[in-house]
Amino acid sequence: MQAAVAIYLKHLYRFVRSPMEMSATLFLPVLLVGLFGVGMASAVASLPGAGSVFGQGYLAYMAPGAAVLAALSSAVMGGAVLLQERLSGVLRQYLVAPVPRSAILAGTLGGAVTKAVGQALLVLALAAAVGAGWQLRPGPCALALAGLAGFAAGFAGLAAALAARAPSMAAFHGVLTLLNVPLLFASNALYPLAVQPAWLVAFAWLNPVSYVVELLRLALVAGPVELLGPAGDVVVLAVFAAAGLALGVSGSRRWASPA
Repeated sequence: MQAAVAIYLKHLYRFVRSPMEMSATLFLPVLLVGLFGVGMASAVASLPGAGSVFGQGYLAYMAPGAAVLAALSSAVMGGAVLLQERLSGVLRQYLVAPVPRSAILAGTLGGAVTKAVGQALLVLALAAAVGAGWQLRPGPCALALAGLAGFAAGFAGLAAALAARAPSMAAFHGVLTLLNVPLLFASNALYPLAVQPAWLVAFAWLNPVSYVVELLRLALVAGPVELLGPAGDVVVLAVFAAAGLALGVSGSRRWASPA
């Protein structure tokens, strides 16, 4: 337990001391909120029926999606940290010390989840600062935070599993680059499922991004329900988190391999 806490604090300290890492994970979400969200808000507001579709405005509607993108980017950085430590030999040093693999994984992924949730909240705060109006309610907000943490844990575990097999940092980031944008657009993050073609809706139902976006949207702007509702969304994200973490644990058996 002490080893896991020490590794967790080490990664958080590195993150706080690394403005480049923080800005890299926040760049695209902030761009979405600051340029796309604000720019589209006035254009969407002039469309007939926009109020019934987007509720409190397009900025408030799409900001949860930008926050989830920030969480996703930050969560997978936990895998990048593991890969860097594996390639540099740091993980081997851990393994010859009296530190269990479970503590290494728990500390690293715990740090990734903490950073992911913090980054998402920062994006939501930025959205509020530029005009998104939130209706904060304790119950839905608690569920949304739990779902967000589960979402981050699932992707952190998947990234850890990939880090155990990736031959280089370039290969790792190449795979993740192929995932980030499709996961964002094949969801309910930027536009309602009701206006999407059937094949894209099918992808959205399989996409964990859709469920955490719905939770955040229900907590912050009171709707709409497009998927399973709060309880169902939390269950889906819990299953996703368990599956991702299981893959991360399985991948930890390959840590001693340099490539």
